[in-house]
Amino acid sequence: MILDSLKDTLRFDHIGIAVTDFEPAIALYSQMGYTCSKPVIDPLQNVDLVMCYSDTMPNIELVKPLDIHSPINSLLKNNSESLYHTCFGVSDLKKTIETIKKTHRVICVKHPKPAILFNNKPVSFYYINGIGLVEFLEE
Repeated sequence: MILDSLKDTLRFDHIGIAVTDFEPAIALYSQMGYTCSKPVIDPLQNVDLVMCYSDTMPNIELVKPLDIHSPINSLLKNNSESLYHTCFGVSDLKKTIETIKKTHRVICVKHPKPAILFNNKPVSFYYINGIGLVEFLEE
């Protein structure tokens, strides 16, 4: 299968949750055993972020709009929170995208930019037909 070649180049990193307020989410995830970071402002992504870590469950990234121009405002228009994206770490972004394009329609939503939350490693966002919004973190 074409996508079998991605097994060695991809690793699941986190689930992104769009929120309008960090506090309720941090309270719940903390009760569930997560350790949550302090908020980090990322002006290049135009969002405010909190990362919630767990040794036994998937990591959760809380994403809050920084201002009215934030890319997640339209998603939060009707809800105060929503599943936003899944994130995968990749060793070779170009190869990963080329491989996925062989079986799925892929639209680049945001080209690679340094992400403050991830020590300025580049992140990019793609809409993948049948999957939704996927973030790739270049390692």
